[in-house]
Amino acid sequence: MKNLSSLTVATFALTAGVLFNLGNAQGTVDHETAALKKDSVDVKNDRKDVRHNKAAIKSDKKDVKSAAKAADVAEDKLDASQSQLKKDSKNGADNHEITKDQVAVANDKHDLTVAKAEVKEEKAEVKHDKNQLKKDKKDLKKDKHDQKQNKSDLEEAKEQANHEAKEKAADNPGH
Repeated sequence: MKNLSSLTVATFALTAGVLFNLGNAQGTVDHETAALKKDSVDVKNDRKDVRHNKAAIKSDKKDVKSAAKAADVAEDKLDASQSQLKKDSKNGADNHEITKDQVAVANDKHDLTVAKAEVKEEKAEVKHDKNQLKKDKKDLKKDKHDQKQNKSDLEEAKEQANHEAKEKAADNPGH
């Protein structure tokens, strides 16, 4: 009876150990599957970020062009105002007319300064978007690498789980 109970305990321990290892293998497969899904979502989001940044750069470049055109217009207007002031000063126009011309020149100088600042701001946005694009491309590359690694880990874990299941079946042919 003692031999029978120790044999039963040993069989039970062996079965529990195999099932425990099988559970670990299945847990590893589940973990790797979850990691692979997470990496797939990360890759998808990174691709979307890259696409959005490319569109933002394109839009910002258009804004730079339009701001540069506005600056050119402001500069031309300033030149015209300065010419008018010189012409009126040279022709001996009254003080009221000269003051009006001086105010126009001052306003045009201010408009030109604002337009140049806007061009500078738009160029900074383009630069920021380009840096963000580089960062997103780097993230995409890293996530693709992680996805590939997790895919191979998953395949390895599945093979290990299958191997352990076959071993269990071979060790317990009656079950």
